[in-house]
Amino acid sequence: MDGTIVICSYNGAERLPDTLAYLAALQRPGQWQVLLVDNASTDNTSAVATTQWAKLGNPYPLQVVQQPLPGK
Repeated sequence: MDGTIVICSYNGAERLPDTLAYLAALQRPGQWQVLLVDNASTDNTSAVATTQWAKLGNPYPLQVVQQPLPGK
C-alpha cells in the first residue's frame, strides 16, 4: 500500500458523497486505500459511505472503522 487517505466523520452523511467523488476522481500512481473513521455517527454515515463508494466503482479499497465514543 502506497498510502492511506483517512476521513474522520461525525454525522457526515450529507458531505461524504461529494468528498468520496473527489477522492474517486484522483489520478494517483500506486495503490491507495481510504479509511473512514465513523465517530459515533447517528445519521448512517457508514452506510452512505459504502453505498456511495460502490456507486463510484470502488476505485480504491474502502475500510470503515467504528469509533463508538465521540471525540478524539
